[in-house]
Amino acid sequence: TFAFLLLQLERQQRWLEGLAAEDALTGIHNRRAFFERAQRRLSRRDGDGLLALLMIDADSFKAINDRHGHAVGDRVLVSVAAAMHESLQPGDIAGRFGGDEFCMLLMGVSTGEAARRAQLLRRTVAARPLRIDGIDVPVTLSIGIAHMREGRDADLDRLLAIADRRLYLAKRTGRDRVIDHDVELDLPAQA
Repeated sequence: TFAFLLLQLERQQRWLEGLAAEDALTGIHNRRAFFERAQRRLSRRDGDGLLALLMIDADSFKAINDRHGHAVGDRVLVSVAAAMHESLQPGDIAGRFGGDEFCMLLMGVSTGEAARRAQLLRRTVAARPLRIDGIDVPVTLSIGIAHMREGRDADLDRLLAIADRRLYLAKRTGRDRVIDHDVELDLPAQA
C-alpha cells in the first residue's frame, strides 16, 4: 500500500507540473514554461545549427474582443495556438507570451526556412476565419523573426528583443505580414 500511495503521489505531482507549464486556455506552454524550455534547449546547443525565434501577434485582437465579446476572443486565441501546434517540427517549442502574443522557437532552420514556415502559419490562420452567428470573423497574424546564426552564442533575451522589434514593424506597416530582417522605412507618425 505504501508503494501504491507513492506511485499515486508521483502521478499527481507530474499532473500538477503539467498544469503549471500549460496555458489553461490554449493548451500550449505558458510564458514561464516556454522560456524555461527554450533556455534549456539553447544551453544544450553546441554552437552549431541555426534557429529562429518568432514573435506572433493576433491582429486587431482588441477590436474582435470589443465587437464580438471575450468568448470569441478566446476562440481566436485557441485557433491561433492550434495552428501553431500543427506547424511544430521535432525540437520546436511554442508558447503563449501573454494576451494575444505568442512565441515559437524553431530549431535547425535556415533564414529562408524560418520565413517560409512563418508565412505558412500566417496564411493558414488567415484561411480559417471563425464562424460566429453566421458571420466570418477574419483572423490575421503579424510575425517578427529573429535568427541565430551558426557559431554565435544564443542569447534568448537578445533574440526576443529583435523579434519583438520586427513584430512591431510588421504591425506598423499594415499587419498580416512577416518581417524577418531589419528594414529602413519612412513610417507615418502615429496619432
